[in-house]
Amino acid sequence: MTAWGNGRRAFFGVCAATLLATLAGCGGGGGGGGSTPNTVVTGILYNSADGDEEVEGATIVMGTATGATVTRDTVSPGNDVGTFRLENVPVGTTVATITFLNSRQVGDTEERETFTDTQTVTLFPPIAQGSNAGLELFVNIGQVSGRVLLPDGTPANAANVFIAPSGLEAVTDAEGRFFIENVPAERIEITGVLGTAAVTNTVTIGNGANSIADLRLVEDPNPNPPGLPPTISGIVRLESATGARAAGATIILLRDGSQIEQTAANAQGEFSFFVPAGNYSVQVLFDGYIDGSRDFVVNTPNQPRDASVVLQRRL
Repeated sequence: MTAWGNGRRAFFGVCAATLLATLAGCGGGGGGGGSTPNTVVTGILYNSADGDEEVEGATIVMGTATGATVTRDTVSPGNDVGTFRLENVPVGTTVATITFLNSRQVGDTEERETFTDTQTVTLFPPIAQGSNAGLELFVNIGQVSGRVLLPDGTPANAANVFIAPSGLEAVTDAEGRFFIENVPAERIEITGVLGTAAVTNTVTIGNGANSIADLRLVEDPNPNPPGLPPTISGIVRLESATGARAAGATIILLRDGSQIEQTAANAQGEFSFFVPAGNYSVQVLFDGYIDGSRDFVVNTPNQPRDASVVLQRRL
């Protein structure tokens, strides 16, 4: 699962119920003695809308198991604020239902009112037999799951899925399914791409789990698939009297604002991409130089487009 450098606390890119194998034995929820239950889930709950502050006194339900997060006045060694422990959670549980005290702005004022809120969070992967330690659950942030299908309706394995404007992405599994977490609750464009087939839908995302309709790919109408010469190619040159080339420069290709490919310039500073029709941007990064970019529209995949750039040295 990909971690995103968005300034959130450590592990935020793997939140929303990722099982962190390295965080075994997380406390929370009051401990308990006796024999170890068949399936135990421990972790911590954060509020994404409140700077990832720990949420105290929330009720968490997973299948037939119920627990509560530790409050500030009941903290004890191994039981920090916001942590929880649920015992005998059914194996294969995929959803946590969280009830907590939320807040919202009152009209156009600076005042805020509190209210009891309930949100559902997808557990991915599902709860497994034995100890499930180190879950990080987040409220007030979205998760998106769904399927990408080929034009004939069968699952699209290894299709790329992108969300704009956030730039979040995922790759589908053998059943065409994908799961993307940490998605802001807003109206998004979600795009599926596989080879020369693509589809883009507009969806409104709410907090918690969002299961969207199938994304069915549409084959590019151009009868001639991309081939030689490449659709997009270029040379990265450096600002200098000799016209030196930037071997190893990082080249990022975006489609409709979402990254779809990344490569490095060869020893001659050259790069190339094969793509279907669409709106593209090429971004070029090289140490010691200001980033360069080119924007253009590809109407015919077999018609080459020059994306060469000259990078200016940083002062």
